Amino acid sequence: MDPLSVQYPSQAAAPLQFAVTGLLVELPRNQGIGRLAAVEGRTCRVEIFYGVSRIETALFKIEEVSRAYLSPQTRVYVRSGQGFRIGRVVGFHVLPDKLVEYDLKFPNGLRDSADERTLYVRPWSVPEVPANVLLGGSAESQFLHDRRLSATQSLVSMRAAAQGMTALLSASVELVPHQVVAARRILKDPIQRYLLADEVGLGKTIEAGLVIRQRLIDDPSCNVVVCVPAVLLSQWRDELVAKLRLDQFPGSWSLVSHEAIGEIAGSCDLLVVDEAHHLVGIETGTLSAQAQALRNLAHRTASLLLLSATPVLGREQQFLALLNLLDPDSHPLDDIAGFRTKLEQRRQYGRLLLGLDPEAPTFVLKQRGLEATRLFADDPTVLDLAPRMIAAAQSGSADLVQLCSALRYHIADTYRIHQRLIRSRRVDAQGWEFRNRGPQPKDGEPPSLSHVREEPDGDPRIDECLTELESWRLAACAFRARDTSISAMVLARRHVDLLEALGIGCDHLAETTKRLSPLFDDERDIFDAIQSISDRGVHDNEPFNIAFDSLNRLLKAIGGSSRKVVVFSSSTEQARAFAARLGEQQPDLKIFLLDRENRFADQAPISLGFRHHKGAAVCVFDAACEEGLNFSCADAIVHLDLPFSATRLEQRLGRLDRFGRKQDQIRHRIMMPSDDEHYPWAAWQKLLAEGFLIYNRSISDVQFLLEDIEEEIVLALFERGARALEAMIPSIRARISDERGAQTEQAVLDQIALDEEANADVIEAIERAEEREDSLDESVDFWWGGALHLRRRRSSATTEDPFFITASPQTLIPRLPWLSSIGIDETCLTWRRRVASQGARITLLRPGTPLVDAIERFTFWDDRGTAFLTWRADPAWTLEPWIGFRLCFAVEPQIDRANPLFPTVQERALSRRAQQYFPQQYVVLHVDIEGNEVRDPDLLAVLTRPYQRDETANCDLNLGSRISILDTVIDRASLTRAIEHVHVQGRSAMMAALDIDGQVAKALEFAQRDLARHRQRFAVRAKDGDACAAAALKAAEEMVAGIANPTIRLDAMGCFVVAAALPARGRHA
Repeated sequence: MDPLSVQYPSQAAAPLQFAVTGLLVELPRNQGIGRLAAVEGRTCRVEIFYGVSRIETALFKIEEVSRAYLSPQTRVYVRSGQGFRIGRVVGFHVLPDKLVEYDLKFPNGLRDSADERTLYVRPWSVPEVPANVLLGGSAESQFLHDRRLSATQSLVSMRAAAQGMTALLSASVELVPHQVVAARRILKDPIQRYLLADEVGLGKTIEAGLVIRQRLIDDPSCNVVVCVPAVLLSQWRDELVAKLRLDQFPGSWSLVSHEAIGEIAGSCDLLVVDEAHHLVGIETGTLSAQAQALRNLAHRTASLLLLSATPVLGREQQFLALLNLLDPDSHPLDDIAGFRTKLEQRRQYGRLLLGLDPEAPTFVLKQRGLEATRLFADDPTVLDLAPRMIAAAQSGSADLVQLCSALRYHIADTYRIHQRLIRSRRVDAQGWEFRNRGPQPKDGEPPSLSHVREEPDGDPRIDECLTELESWRLAACAFRARDTSISAMVLARRHVDLLEALGIGCDHLAETTKRLSPLFDDERDIFDAIQSISDRGVHDNEPFNIAFDSLNRLLKAIGGSSRKVVVFSSSTEQARAFAARLGEQQPDLKIFLLDRENRFADQAPISLGFRHHKGAAVCVFDAACEEGLNFSCADAIVHLDLPFSATRLEQRLGRLDRFGRKQDQIRHRIMMPSDDEHYPWAAWQKLLAEGFLIYNRSISDVQFLLEDIEEEIVLALFERGARALEAMIPSIRARISDERGAQTEQAVLDQIALDEEANADVIEAIERAEEREDSLDESVDFWWGGALHLRRRRSSATTEDPFFITASPQTLIPRLPWLSSIGIDETCLTWRRRVASQGARITLLRPGTPLVDAIERFTFWDDRGTAFLTWRADPAWTLEPWIGFRLCFAVEPQIDRANPLFPTVQERALSRRAQQYFPQQYVVLHVDIEGNEVRDPDLLAVLTRPYQRDETANCDLNLGSRISILDTVIDRASLTRAIEHVHVQGRSAMMAALDIDGQVAKALEFAQRDLARHRQRFAVRAKDGDACAAAALKAAEEMVAGIANPTIRLDAMGCFVVAAALPARGRHA
């Protein structure tokens, strides 16, 4: 009978229409199957079978339970005398009285049938105890055990390497320290409410995506909502699917725009908001309703991730509003003055910590130590560490490094502005994560601009138009001198708008002047003169010749087959015209266009098409697409104009200068009206290059300072002309340096606290585990294919990898609930990361992949392969038959779980936190009949040999259904006592062999330091009403308790009889 084709009555339509004692029923909330014991009115009593030694009863409303039917291969227990026989369902018959009789298969091919009223089935969340299986006489072949053991060891080692964060294993992303630290910090915290405030381009999407993926791995039924600006919807969807593989969790997550956040009904389990600063601190305007909707949703959602590159300094009100969403009690909106005071205190603390360097002179360390005792006069830890550090500095003690580190970390961890703020900066990265925009400048020296080239426009009308604009500037200044009704800034802004229009072209300037209302008397005459100049036209009717020539030279210089260049224009019309003419001139060059009209509807196919195009490609953008998008795949930028805004130019560069960029330097070709050094564009370009250093390093970290600086630049250009800009270079460079210094003082507390995370160890452990992909593939397929009969099918005739998996008719996995939940479909699969990277439709098999996790859950529940009895023949054995046992233990921190198969978010967070100090491990131990560890290498070689069923001298005999053969070497009562004794004594033997007590003591040493830090933090923050500090302290206490008393679960147990030959009866069995 094909178990996949058996048609059962629908369970969804199977209420209890008749009540018969012993009837199998579905327990509420998909907990499994029980037996109906009695019905009293609208209440029923149900027997729940947890194992051969534990049967309990529970009361339910009769409408809460329904008729249950058993799928083929479901493990069942049948009473037999004083014990149970364990078999599997292979068929069924519906009897005239509507009861079901099941055909059962027992070990070694024995068959029988039984009325459902005589059967028991364990709940889905409860594994059987292997010793009980042995005691019940239901052991199976070691052939199954060997395969189960192989897969279990490999998968546990992978989970241990990731410390339970299987999203790191199963996502298609490169592991980067600052992204791993962010994801770890969140995922090991039972209260998952955080602000991710990394600088622009550091990969906040990946950090949030790892958290989302782990939440969905932990609970695929949870509801995750991601809210982002409308322009970024397709980019987020692309990254969440292509890199985080959230397509593996259909229906569990949704992506909405900021404008649609008010349409989110009810609450969600996890809310992620990108560019969250756009939706806070708003009382009026187009997004005010959405801001209120976010406040309401944030306060009723348990887990919240806010993403914003907003620096701490410069926008204190906005920053406070973000923290208020996370923790309204600790950060009330009406205390902005108190919040600013806290920020200034943190800067003072940061300056102190920057000086706590063990390499600093002794007098500096003494000053810093004394300052620490003054600033934190009520902190006993500081009062203990600071004097010891001073003494170590004065004596030259080797303890100085450790004392400086301890003092720095304590102050940083305890006095941060908020424990739920995570901010990484480029300057704090290790260096390999980002490519330089250009050669790195030295302090005080002009930068190298070998990668930047300016291309002057050949339009002869430029000089005449610029003369008119200079006349406009002088006339406007004269007007301003005699009439102050219009502010200087309004006139200065118009001046820059006119210069930017001329930067696009003379005709664009003329069109711009037509739309402007005059601000002073002479302005219309100047505009008419510009119009006349424009009307003369030029002899060369191709406005883009210089740009085309520059682009072609650039493509040749880049080289390679997949050259990619992005082109920016401030004008939508110019961008479209450039893309159209370029396509006409170079039909073999792939052209993409993204502008304000198609940026929402067509962004995804255009972005993906450009990114994945195999040949040379150019993507043209207008000003509406300068912000947010990720085009790190591009090699260079062509600027069709040069905006008089460092912020806008940084946005352009930021599309390429992001995490994940592979190319060295970003080449620039800048179309300028003129390269005359006296013209405004040349002066502005020099200020950008030498003052802002914008072509050599990012300035996104000082974005709010730029607003003030740009106002000064615009005003200086208006009032004093182009020469004023060059004079500003030294002061702007110094102000940016000062701003970065202030940010370092503010960020040092957060950075020190994050640096304490041992992320490098996690990444290295994962990389070591990944090196054994072939072994992982082989060991798991040994179980999946060799035992469970999940068959591989090639995806192509030429290669075995990737492959499909199908459930064969002989599969040993019950259809309900297991096979239906595993989700076997037509998805290409591979165990090799390299193969998975070749296409988005290839699923990488790892712990954390739904298919792998579902089969692991079934393996945990099912007792197939957990108990065996083997007679092992070895001709070299010269002694009497020897009896001993194999014990397989799963060891991990003890975290109480209501449902072992489906722990809660809080339980999983605590487990991950504890595994940081005490990773889970899988231990195999061999003991003799007294429970003593086997250490003899010859005997161990015999015991660790794989099961062999051939007819060679070294062959094995399964005693599972031939237990009477054991009577020749040990009587049943003695065997029972031996199993019971070894079950208990083996635990002690394993703990001694692996020094579990020593491992626990070492782990506790570090875990208790963590607990001490939380107690110190709580003592300080409780005064400020920080409720999160109390919850964090409670979690730390539970973590320490879980490490101190680890869970040691017997996962599998086998009994060996070792002799020179098989028993005579065994040979004929």
